[in-house]
Amino acid sequence: MKNRYLFVISGILVLAALFAAGCTQTTQQQVVVTTAPPTTTETPTETPTVSACGIENCHGYTLQCGSNIATACTSDIDAGDRCRKYASCQVVSGTCQLVKEDTRYDKCGACVQQCESTYYNNPNQLNDCADRCP
Repeated sequence: MKNRYLFVISGILVLAALFAAGCTQTTQQQVVVTTAPPTTTETPTETPTVSACGIENCHGYTLQCGSNIATACTSDIDAGDRCRKYASCQVVSGTCQLVKEDTRYDKCGACVQQCESTYYNNPNQLNDCADRCP
Protein backbone atom coordinates (compact mmCIF):
# COMPACT_ATOMS: atom_id res chain seq x y z
CA MET A 1 0.00 0.00 0.00
CA LYS A 2 2.86 2.31 0.79
CA ASN A 3 4.42 1.59 -2.62
CA ARG A 4 1.18 2.44 -4.34
CA TYR A 5 0.95 5.71 -2.45
CA LEU A 6 4.55 6.66 -3.48
CA PHE A 7 3.81 5.70 -7.09
CA VAL A 8 0.72 7.95 -7.26
CA ILE A 9 2.55 10.87 -5.63
CA SER A 10 5.49 10.45 -8.07
CA GLY A 11 3.09 10.42 -11.01
CA ILE A 12 1.36 13.60 -9.80
CA LEU A 13 4.74 15.34 -9.37
CA VAL A 14 5.84 14.35 -12.88
CA LEU A 15 2.56 15.63 -14.37
CA ALA A 16 2.86 18.88 -12.41
CA ALA A 17 6.44 19.37 -13.66
CA LEU A 18 5.41 18.76 -17.26
CA PHE A 19 2.47 21.13 -16.93
CA ALA A 20 4.65 23.83 -15.37
CA ALA A 21 7.27 23.42 -18.09
CA GLY A 22 4.63 23.79 -20.82
CA CYS A 23 3.15 26.91 -19.23
CA THR A 24 6.46 28.70 -18.85
CA GLN A 25 7.67 27.96 -22.39
CA THR A 26 7.89 31.07 -24.54
CA THR A 27 7.69 31.21 -28.29
CA GLN A 28 10.86 31.96 -30.18
CA GLN A 29 11.13 35.36 -31.69
CA GLN A 30 11.62 35.49 -35.43
CA VAL A 31 14.54 37.50 -36.66
CA VAL A 32 14.05 39.42 -39.88
CA VAL A 33 17.23 40.08 -41.82
CA THR A 34 17.20 42.73 -44.47
CA THR A 35 20.05 43.39 -46.82
CA ALA A 36 20.77 46.62 -48.56
CA PRO A 37 20.60 46.54 -52.34
CA PRO A 38 24.00 46.34 -54.02
CA THR A 39 25.56 49.66 -54.76
CA THR A 40 26.60 50.50 -58.26
CA THR A 41 30.10 51.64 -58.93
CA GLU A 42 31.80 53.12 -61.90
CA THR A 43 33.53 50.80 -64.33
CA PRO A 44 36.67 49.53 -62.60
CA THR A 45 39.97 50.49 -64.12
CA GLU A 46 41.78 47.68 -65.81
CA THR A 47 44.87 46.38 -64.14
CA PRO A 48 47.54 44.91 -66.38
CA THR A 49 47.69 41.16 -66.21
CA VAL A 50 50.32 38.77 -67.44
CA SER A 51 48.83 35.78 -69.23
CA ALA A 52 51.96 33.63 -68.95
CA CYS A 53 55.34 34.07 -67.35
CA GLY A 54 58.27 31.73 -67.75
CA ILE A 55 61.76 31.17 -69.10
CA GLU A 56 61.93 31.90 -72.82
CA ASN A 57 65.38 30.44 -73.60
CA CYS A 58 66.34 26.81 -73.21
CA HIS A 59 69.98 26.83 -72.20
CA GLY A 60 72.66 28.92 -70.58
CA TYR A 61 73.28 30.98 -67.50
CA THR A 62 71.39 34.04 -68.73
CA LEU A 63 67.63 33.65 -68.33
CA GLN A 64 65.14 35.56 -70.43
CA CYS A 65 61.70 35.93 -68.84
CA GLY A 66 58.50 36.55 -70.74
CA SER A 67 55.26 35.12 -72.04
CA ASN A 68 56.81 33.11 -74.92
CA ILE A 69 57.79 30.18 -72.69
CA ALA A 70 60.25 27.69 -74.22
CA THR A 71 58.65 24.28 -74.66
CA ALA A 72 60.72 22.46 -77.29
CA CYS A 73 64.30 22.41 -76.02
CA THR A 74 67.13 20.14 -77.06
CA SER A 75 68.65 17.70 -74.61
CA ASP A 76 72.06 19.36 -74.96
CA ILE A 77 73.38 20.60 -71.64
CA ASP A 78 75.14 23.92 -71.37
CA ALA A 79 77.48 24.59 -68.45
CA GLY A 80 75.25 27.49 -67.33
CA ASP A 81 72.18 25.22 -67.12
CA ARG A 82 73.32 24.11 -63.66
CA CYS A 83 72.59 27.59 -62.25
CA ARG A 84 68.98 27.73 -63.47
CA LYS A 85 67.75 25.92 -60.37
CA TYR A 86 68.53 29.07 -58.35
CA ALA A 87 66.27 31.39 -60.35
CA SER A 88 62.80 31.50 -61.86
CA CYS A 89 60.51 33.84 -63.73
CA GLN A 90 57.60 35.20 -61.69
CA VAL A 91 55.00 37.92 -62.00
CA VAL A 92 56.10 40.81 -59.77
CA SER A 93 54.05 44.03 -59.72
CA GLY A 94 52.24 42.95 -62.86
CA THR A 95 55.33 42.17 -64.95
CA CYS A 96 57.23 38.96 -65.65
CA GLN A 97 60.62 39.25 -63.98
CA LEU A 98 63.66 37.18 -63.09
CA VAL A 99 63.66 36.22 -59.40
CA LYS A 100 66.94 34.91 -57.96
CA GLU A 101 67.36 32.76 -54.85
CA ASP A 102 69.69 34.57 -52.42
CA THR A 103 73.13 34.94 -53.97
CA ARG A 104 73.43 31.34 -55.15
CA TYR A 105 72.44 32.17 -58.75
CA ASP A 106 75.13 34.84 -59.06
CA LYS A 107 77.78 32.70 -57.32
CA CYS A 108 77.00 29.75 -59.57
CA GLY A 109 77.11 31.98 -62.66
CA ALA A 110 80.49 33.45 -61.70
CA CYS A 111 81.85 29.96 -61.15
CA VAL A 112 80.54 28.68 -64.51
CA GLN A 113 81.92 31.73 -66.32
CA GLN A 114 85.32 31.08 -64.73
CA CYS A 115 85.17 27.46 -65.91
CA GLU A 116 84.21 28.58 -69.43
CA SER A 117 87.10 31.03 -69.64
CA THR A 118 89.57 28.46 -68.26
CA TYR A 119 88.45 25.40 -70.26
CA TYR A 120 86.99 26.95 -73.40
CA ASN A 121 88.86 24.44 -75.62
CA ASN A 122 88.11 21.34 -73.54
CA PRO A 123 84.40 20.53 -73.14
CA ASN A 124 85.02 17.56 -70.83
CA GLN A 125 87.05 19.59 -68.34
CA LEU A 126 84.56 22.44 -68.68
CA ASN A 127 81.72 20.13 -67.63
CA ASP A 128 83.76 18.65 -64.78
CA CYS A 129 84.56 22.16 -63.54
CA ALA A 130 80.93 23.33 -63.88
CA ASP A 131 79.73 20.25 -61.96
CA ARG A 132 81.72 21.51 -58.96
CA CYS A 133 80.01 24.92 -59.02
CA PRO A 134 77.53 25.59 -56.20
